[in-house]
Amino acid sequence: MYTFKPLLLTCLLSPALSRADLFTDMMQSMNEHMQQMEAHMKHMEDMMQASNKFPVVAPAIAYTISEDKDAATIEFKGIQSDKELNAVAGENGDNLTIQTPQGTINIRAHNRILTVEVSHKEEQKKEDKGHTGATVSMSSSSSSRLCKQRLLLNNVDVEYNQKNQILTIVIPKEEGKAIPIAIKKK
Repeated sequence: MYTFKPLLLTCLLSPALSRADLFTDMMQSMNEHMQQMEAHMKHMEDMMQASNKFPVVAPAIAYTISEDKDAATIEFKGIQSDKELNAVAGENGDNLTIQTPQGTINIRAHNRILTVEVSHKEEQKKEDKGHTGATVSMSSSSSSRLCKQRLLLNNVDVEYNQKNQILTIVIPKEEGKAIPIAIKKK
């Protein structure tokens, strides 16, 4: 904690001090205070430099969406996994979640709107010279696309090409049903 010698207290205790002595005493107290601040700022700077040694986290997973007459296809590139990937469909068949080492992929279909959300979170802890630092990096992206027909997420085809590091999801479209409408003549 920083403390200044109170000027009033100095004047009361030492009424015989000259103004020059008071000024010198005050300047010395300020100098001590500045040295303490400099030491603390040096410590803060060292901690900041130590925390900047963490690597930058890669952005969220890159993907493309394409559509043909029978299905919508989503390709996720750069998926690196030695383990089997699991896709979990929601109860209503309106969402699909896939956990990958690079992040979480969440796909939702509502009527004709296809939404793809990708998120990535990475935590790192490092101890350096008695200082412990932690970095949490998060990135996410989301996009929606209006499709020509309603999509069915409860019947998707998911394929992972480990060699090319590509995860492909083919989402079939709901077959259109012709609804006869009687037109009255007047």
